[in-house]
Order: sequence, then C-alpha cells, then structure tokens
Amino acid sequence: MIVQNTVLALGGLLQLVQEVEQRIHGAFGSQASSGSVGDVRMCRINSGKFGVPWEKTREAVEAKLALPGWRQDIEVWEQ
Repeated sequence: MIVQNTVLALGGLLQLVQEVEQRIHGAFGSQASSGSVGDVRMCRINSGKFGVPWEKTREAVEAKLALPGWRQDIEVWEQ
C-alpha cells in the first residue's frame, strides 16, 4: 500500500511539474529556459521509517517514469 500511494503521489508531482513547464513555455515561448523547472531530486523514500526495501520503491518509480511524457531524469540521493 505504501508503494502504491508513493506512485500516485509521484504521478501527481510529475503532473504538476509538467503543467508548470507548459504554462511557462506558453507564456514565454523559447525564452522560458530560465523559468523552467530544473532538476527533480528525491531521497530514497519509504526505506527509512516505513521500512520498505528501496528496490520495491525504485521499481515502482521507474515503471511510472516509463510512461510517455514523464521526466526521465529524477536524481535519487541517499544520506
């Protein structure tokens, strides 16, 4: 259930990023590079307090990123 909710939340975040970028590019056209959303970074979510093995979350996140139109460049950090 934790991983499923994580995928839903990540999908919502990526949708918001996509909408912001579309609005920026719609308003400013090709000059929007300075106003675009930069890199997306995240920690190894779920693997700490929730005790979910990182590999399960990683696999679910990668499956979500494989959908057309989503960002492919999310950087994952660990402590």
